[in-house]
Amino acid sequence: TVERREEIRGLIESRDELKRKVFELHARLEHEQAKRKEEEDGQRALYHHMERTMKAHNADLEDQIAMLKQNLIVMAQTHDAMLKQKETIVKDKDAALEHQKDSLHSMTL
Repeated sequence: TVERREEIRGLIESRDELKRKVFELHARLEHEQAKRKEEEDGQRALYHHMERTMKAHNADLEDQIAMLKQNLIVMAQTHDAMLKQKETIVKDKDAALEHQKDSLHSMTL
């Protein structure tokens, strides 16, 4: 009958409309997934870049710390050497003064 054909045509159109909507939703889902994956890849790349940068920066800082430690060691050694030199000068002056004192004492006798 005519009514039955129209009902079938309506069902076919509904089915076709649902198929089109499912296709559109699937396409949108794939687009969103691709976009999210691209964003995640970008975030991952940024993270790895920052990680490499921080490691390089830490290595530079460790090198600077090692240099500063070495400089402190050299400064401490230089300071010790200067103190020893000063002690030697003082001892030499004391000995010279003692010698002068002894010489003056023997002259006065």
